[in-house]
Order: sequence, then C-alpha cells, then structure tokens
Amino acid sequence: MKRNQKLIVNQTLLAIFCVVLGAVLLTTYASFQMKAIYDEDLTELGVVADNLYLEELNQGKPGDFTMDDDGTVFKGEFQITGNSAAIDEMKEKTGMDFGICWMDTWVVTTLTDESGNRLDGTKAPDAMEECLQTEQPVFMPNEKIGGDTYYGYVMPCHNSDGSLKGMIMVAKEAGHVNQEIRHHVIMMILLRSEERRVGKECR
Repeated sequence: MKRNQKLIVNQTLLAIFCVVLGAVLLTTYASFQMKAIYDEDLTELGVVADNLYLEELNQGKPGDFTMDDDGTVFKGEFQITGNSAAIDEMKEKTGMDFGICWMDTWVVTTLTDESGNRLDGTKAPDAMEECLQTEQPVFMPNEKIGGDTYYGYVMPCHNSDGSLKGMIMVAKEAGHVNQEIRHHVIMMILLRSEERRVGKECR
C-alpha cells in the first residue's frame, strides 16, 4: 500500500513538473515572438524611413526646408505643401503611409481622418512631440492617427545648419501587425495543447 501511495505521489509530482515546464516554455516562446514582431516592424519602418529621407528628400530634392509668407513649405526649390504625388507613389510601392511635418503640423501626408480627408494642415499626434524635443528618431506602437491605428517611425528633419524644421513619419497599419500576432498566438495555443498532452502522458 505504501509503495502504491509513493508511486502515486511521484507520478503526481512528475505531472506537476511537466505542467510547470510547459508553462515556462510557453511564456518564453511568447516573449521571444512578441519581441521579434516588435523588432521586425521597427527595423522595417526604420529602413523605409531612411530610404525615403535620403533618396527622396536629400538626393532627389536638394536644399533646405523653408516656409514662405503664405505658409507654403519647400525643400530647396521643390514645393512640399500640397504635393502628394511622391508620397502617394511611395505608399503604392510599400503599402505604408507617409507624412512630412513642419514642426508639429502635417504639411503633406497619406494619412486620413475618419471621413477619408487627408490630415494636411492639422496638428500631428502628441506622441510625435518626443521627436521634436529630443531630435532623435521615435518609434510609436499602436498610435491612433486620424481614422486608424498605426505603428509609426518618426525622424527629425534638419537643415544644413543643423536647425530642426520638422519631422518625417513612416507608418504601418496596426491591423497588419496584429494579424502577425494572432498567428503567433495560434502557435502558442498549439504549444499549450501539446504541453497538456505531454502532461497527461506523464501521469
């Protein structure tokens, strides 16, 4: 009888160990996957932002950012205000949204409000203020902008004398990121199911 009781205790302890081990593995897997998604989107947005900034603004349209008396913004001789053709083309190529700000105000952007109107001329989200304050790139996860929620990468815009004139942002709809997260959640559920199966076999 004592031997049977000892066997039952050992089996129970082994089953508990299997369950705990499975939970630890599940948590570790989830942490790595969430970090991977975060880093992947940060890297992707950063690369696109760098390319747009260097190629479209510096190389393709040389010169400093200026604003005339009418409030029209230029990059060298190129008029940015109201000129949405370039960023619309970039959106078609990449599937991402773009925007250029004069300080904290959108000059031109593919982002729209709930009615589908461009946000040109409106104030940028408060979360972008950090970029103006630190003059460093800022990553914004799940930020409500206009009519949707985005992952955004914001970069400061400087003139040749180092003065800060505004920001440029590349944004990716959060729905796309959330779809990737749902995929990994399914994988975690499957892993959890396997952990339970192994736990039963250990009993």
